[in-house]
Amino acid sequence: MCSHKIRVGRAAEIQDAVRRWRASGPDATVGMLTLTIRHGLGDDLRRIRAGMGRAWSRLIRGAPWKRACLRWGMSGFVRYLEATHGENGWHPHFHVLVFLSGTPTDGQRAMLTQWIGERWRECVERELDKSAVPSMEHGAEFEVIRHDAKASKYLAKLGLELSSDFRKSARRKGKTPWQILDEAARGDKRSARLWHTWSAAMLGARMHTWSRGLRNSLRMGDEMDDQALAEQTEAEPSDLAAIIPGADWDDLRRRHGSWRVRRAAADGRICTLCRDEAQFDRIQCATERFREAWRKMQIACDSVLFSAMAQLRPALCQSALAESA
Repeated sequence: MCSHKIRVGRAAEIQDAVRRWRASGPDATVGMLTLTIRHGLGDDLRRIRAGMGRAWSRLIRGAPWKRACLRWGMSGFVRYLEATHGENGWHPHFHVLVFLSGTPTDGQRAMLTQWIGERWRECVERELDKSAVPSMEHGAEFEVIRHDAKASKYLAKLGLELSSDFRKSARRKGKTPWQILDEAARGDKRSARLWHTWSAAMLGARMHTWSRGLRNSLRMGDEMDDQALAEQTEAEPSDLAAIIPGADWDDLRRRHGSWRVRRAAADGRICTLCRDEAQFDRIQCATERFREAWRKMQIACDSVLFSAMAQLRPALCQSALAESA
């Protein structure tokens, strides 16, 4: 459950930041900036991911960016790196939640989009090459998020959509890493290879980045890393979805795939995957024993809460790669 716990923690931080910013003044608002590059089959994901990171650093460095921030009231940002996979291969892009001191008019929004788009194209060409330079139409998009918009509108784009099934893809042009992981968990060898590629390419990359000084201006304190977020939420039994005994976990994973079992447990639907009533009773009993022990003694029991991520990397992905070699 570590991945889900981290997403919950990150989503809570973003929601808190937006709430604090909007409460700071009547004109304070937020916008969503999307930056992409031209991509194609056979692109080296690690290379273009690193190049995009350098292009982003170049974009926000120096006097031109400072002047743009003053002109359009950009006070800070939270940037998210995403990479989906579709017909044209890997598609890395940035979603940037921008904190604005005022609500731009349609004309101002168009000018801001054009300026960022032109500057982004220059930065991409400098850090990658001309083949990666996006068109003016698709390179940069900017929209203002209304005050009455639901949090899911920006959380989903920042990779923090929590309520929906990761396998849903109707609103996306490509598969997210989590959809690829789900297919790999169900035995798809091509998805296992794609997951391995994504994991290797994203190793060491910062998925979420806060602009310097934004957290301090919002009085939010220092950012917690992923491990700290996972450990913090693991200390709270209210986040417990289910305790699945080892033999039952092996059976459920073999029949349904570990990611599907994980999602069913998180959604309270583990009973729909159980082989029979006896298996469901064993899971319920193990879960209740854990909760009771926590309430009375504040200690962990011997049951193990399995993680789909930890299971897939050493087991399913590597075995699938070995079989296909």
